[in-house]
Amino acid sequence: MISGKKRTGTIKEYGLRYCFAEFPGGRRLVFADVSGNMEILSNLMCNCLILGVAGFAALLCVSIWLSHWAVHPVDEAMKQQRQFIADASHELKTPLTVIITNAQLLQDPDCSESIRRQCEQGIIVMAERMRSMTGQLLQLARLDATQLEKNREKLDLSSLLEDEILPYEPCFFEKGLTFHTSIQSELWVNGDPEQLRQLLGILLDNARKYTIPGGGIWLLFKKKKRGRCVLSVANEGEPLSEEQCTKVFSRFYRTDGARSGESFGLGLAIARSIVEHHGGKIWLESSGGYNTCFVEIPCL
Repeated sequence: MISGKKRTGTIKEYGLRYCFAEFPGGRRLVFADVSGNMEILSNLMCNCLILGVAGFAALLCVSIWLSHWAVHPVDEAMKQQRQFIADASHELKTPLTVIITNAQLLQDPDCSESIRRQCEQGIIVMAERMRSMTGQLLQLARLDATQLEKNREKLDLSSLLEDEILPYEPCFFEKGLTFHTSIQSELWVNGDPEQLRQLLGILLDNARKYTIPGGGIWLLFKKKKRGRCVLSVANEGEPLSEEQCTKVFSRFYRTDGARSGESFGLGLAIARSIVEHHGGKIWLESSGGYNTCFVEIPCL
């Protein structure tokens, strides 16, 4: 309906706009077809609504993905911490049980003197085992928190290796193992001498434990390429799968053949942390009856 009180208006049913205009001959009503404009405006509003909903949905999906991506490292760290606590508790349970059992036997008035000495020795052995484990756990915690002082200095790693392998040769000889070395001279690195000595000790001790009777151990040290040098320790031993070669650097991981030994499964985890603190990498390969641990670090 057109009202004469309004100079302009719209008739939506017909898509028309009207306007009363004053002319010399009198007042006239002018119409204009705006149906096309109204259709364009309607389509524009519909498209804006669709794009707005799609944009909001995309933003929501990206936000959810980013939140999961940001929380994932924290979640993994929490899982590793829970697993670490569970493994540490399990490892400490056995020596504690032995200590408690031996202490209870010592309280028995009917216990003989020989049994008493045996119980006392058992307590001492298990206490030393627990002290060794807690020391390794503390070192791992410090490495994780980067609390160890960086006592870096320029040192001749070739000379350090030659000096440090001397005490191990009698140990290998006593077990009937052959020991072969090939060390390139005058390879200098910027590192912590104490940590590098510990790294070598872990690798050689690990090779000693898992070399087959009468087998051999090979230590090689050479410059690989510009700015990098490689230390490798190989031993004849039981073949390992690719999965085992990766997992041996995890804390408390031990192969089936090592579960009954004196190892806590922490040595190679400490070795990995030391190598990473020196800007290097460590990995294990197993083929042809030889298990070889490689360490690559920067050299000067």
